[in-house]
Parts: sequence; C-alpha cells; structure tokens
Amino acid sequence: MFENVRALSFPDNYSGLTVSQKILGSLSESKLKLISTSGCSVSRTNDLLVKAVEQFQDSVNLYLVGSYGIEDCPEIENIISELNLSNVYLIKENLNEGELKEFIKACDVGIVNYHMKDINNTYCASGKIYEFLAENKPVITTENPPLLRMLDHYQIGVADNEYSDAIQKLLDNYDYYQKNVINLNFREKVLANNQQLAKNIISNL
Repeated sequence: MFENVRALSFPDNYSGLTVSQKILGSLSESKLKLISTSGCSVSRTNDLLVKAVEQFQDSVNLYLVGSYGIEDCPEIENIISELNLSNVYLIKENLNEGELKEFIKACDVGIVNYHMKDINNTYCASGKIYEFLAENKPVITTENPPLLRMLDHYQIGVADNEYSDAIQKLLDNYDYYQKNVINLNFREKVLANNQQLAKNIISNL
C-alpha cells in the first residue's frame, strides 16, 4: 500500500511567483495568512470560510487559490462585496508547483476542507494536508473523521466546520501548533514513504 503522502518541490527552471503586486504586498502584512487551494468551491464550504473571516479583518488575510470551483467565484465575489471584505484574495488560475510551494511558504495556515455529503468525501484520504505540513504550516480542517483523528492525535491544527473558532484558536496559539508540526518533520516522512515504495517495486520485479 502506498500512503497518500506528498510534498511540493521547486522545479529546476522555477522563475518565481507571478501574482499581482496587491497580493504580494498583502503577503508581507503582519496578519495571520490563511490559504485554501480549493479555489472558490462552495461544495468545499469556502463560502462559509469567507464569511468567517469578516470578524478578523484586522488580523487575518485569506487566499483562495486555484480554478477548482471556478463556477462558484461569482457567489464568493458577491459575499466579499456584500460584507465589504478587504482581507480576501482570489487567485483563480492554477499556480504551478513551484509557485504553489512559494505561496504556501509565504502563508501561515493551510485550509483543508471537504464536504460530508458522500462517503468518499466524508472519509477523505487527504494528500493536500501533507503539502501544508511539509512546509511546517499548521492547518484548519473541516470535521471529517480522518482529519479529526489526525489533528487530535498530533495537535497540528483545529477542525471546525464553521471556521471562526478555529481561526481564533490559531490566532491565540499559533506557536504551539506550528511547533508540533515542526517536531513531526513531515517532509522526512514523505521521503521515507517514497523510498519504501521504490524498495517495494524493486523487490517485486
């Protein structure tokens, strides 16, 4: 069995992050920076996530990255407009692997969210969570059972379907959660997992 563990890498020809100056400027602000790579997806409850950051406009920036759920972007943009949010940024295009890695490194917390309307999503085997952990970023997740178990066991973030309480806990205890992530050294886990796969393949040739 190959465990769904992965980490992002910079390609040899990587030339840097290409996003707007407005977004680059916001990444240097002294706020807690949250990143979701599920784009505008409402099925992934990013509408609730956007609404949750309204009360944290002075302390949190949210970045919704990628073309997943692109059809939901007008709904997300309406929420941003109706709530007069200045701390939500949409990057609608898919970033390449190097750009995504750099963007995650520039943020503080990864958002890992799935709905619970079917078995496949409820009992998700998320590889996405490892992309954040490999960059030493704590996570906020939805309350899907596998994510809950992982967070309870390792204390590397907070699960919250409504997001607000989780955001506040990360604001109050960021150093605690990040230290736990660093101590687990997930990038080494990815390397060991890949090496074991290679050994298994060779032994079965």
